[in-house]
Amino acid sequence: MKTMKSIGSVFLIFISLSLFLTSILTGCGSSTSVNSEGSVRTGKVAILLTDGPASDFSEVNVTVNEVSLLSDDGGSVILFSGERRVNLLALQEVEDLFTVTEDVPAGTYGKIRLMVSEPEFVKTDGQPVTGSQIHLVANGKIDLVPEHPIEVIAGEALVVSLDCDAEKSIFIHVSNQNDPVYQFRPVVFVDVLHDFDTRLVSVRGKIISIDPSTHSFLLWRTHPIFNLSKTGLGADLEEDGPVDVNSPARRYLIRVDVTDDTHIFDEGGQPGDFNSLEAGQGVHVRGLLSFEDELHLKAGLIEIGRFIRLAGEITSGIDEGGRFGFRPDPGFGVTGELQVQVYDETLLFEAVTRQRLNPEDLVAGKRVLIEGVLDLGAEPDLFHAALIIVKPQEFTLTHLKGTLFEPDPDSRTFLLSQDCPTGLNCPTVMLNIHVMPYAVILRINSEGDTQVSVEQVPFEVLENGDRVNVFGKYDPSGSPFHATVVLVD
Repeated sequence: MKTMKSIGSVFLIFISLSLFLTSILTGCGSSTSVNSEGSVRTGKVAILLTDGPASDFSEVNVTVNEVSLLSDDGGSVILFSGERRVNLLALQEVEDLFTVTEDVPAGTYGKIRLMVSEPEFVKTDGQPVTGSQIHLVANGKIDLVPEHPIEVIAGEALVVSLDCDAEKSIFIHVSNQNDPVYQFRPVVFVDVLHDFDTRLVSVRGKIISIDPSTHSFLLWRTHPIFNLSKTGLGADLEEDGPVDVNSPARRYLIRVDVTDDTHIFDEGGQPGDFNSLEAGQGVHVRGLLSFEDELHLKAGLIEIGRFIRLAGEITSGIDEGGRFGFRPDPGFGVTGELQVQVYDETLLFEAVTRQRLNPEDLVAGKRVLIEGVLDLGAEPDLFHAALIIVKPQEFTLTHLKGTLFEPDPDSRTFLLSQDCPTGLNCPTVMLNIHVMPYAVILRINSEGDTQVSVEQVPFEVLENGDRVNVFGKYDPSGSPFHATVVLVD
């Protein structure tokens, strides 16, 4: 018999922040634009929060306390201030709409400030890591410096993706084998997007009203979606009764359009349709962010009720009935092998590339992440799949740590003297590292124990003696090592 522990903690809490920044304005960007009437001109900014997998953990939870834009002349715009608990590993392959700010002063911003607190991890064997076991570097205050300044243009929309990489943020220091210390130094990649109409964002909430004539509904979220300085802060929405779309409660609402291409799954994990939607239902929506008229979502996938996520390995290929064998990883509260039901409406795609796949691609040995509804009353236990993400074989990166020598900008190579494992004497071996043209290089500067700055830099800034963490893959021919991410301490 399969067992489930704390299945609610596995319950999908997507937070892919398409954060349209407005909130409390405490300053303005450099070269702020002012109209003929002397008032500050404003633009829209969206930030998407996402994450990649972490092989040693099933949960990486943090509290987001503040997100703000900083200009070079000292001005700032607070985009979010409060407490939002986030499981970073629930953000794999999604980008969640965190908040929307529509009147950010137009101008240039060189940094994004992120403040987090209270990190807690759950290892894949279910063991929690909390409190004194975790050292939060700089008390969670991180300044993110993108490769190019963020330009907010009056009357236009901007989307910024924040990729909080949990795998590269956690380092284990083992001075005592029985009591290791986990250093949590958030590593965040910043990507400014202009073709945001191709990015699926995620919102979880409750249906407030349905309009059959337009095939749309209003979705209410517990946390505000919009933070407009002109609508007032702290307004609460009554869960029952009519909604005045012009009231401050509008900050919690977003319109969702349903089309013929929208995939809908009901509370039992079965395919549904527009008629399956009812006011009062809890739903999770993924869709394209659209700025036509008012900001809204064009839904691609709608899940009604409680869906969970399980990662694991396919144990047998798909049969004629659309089922395959699946063994969940430890740490998800489900033990033993399951049968997974795949429907014509089930979304299948590859991690990272986001390439759409076919059921024939679900073969034994593949690593997958599945979202759906688990029916423990079936025999055998049946997992109804709404979404299946297949992990490519080359997705797992090798982590190397050491000291950098002889950086060559022309060939984008350097030599790495790898660190020796604690307690061992190792010969010095120089490994040839090739930094791929698409690789990301981040310099992490600690300002005492009060602040960390994460800056994206070009290869040319690398110097002899730099301490680096390198992530990538060995070339099939054996040498060199192909690096896709370089963290410089």
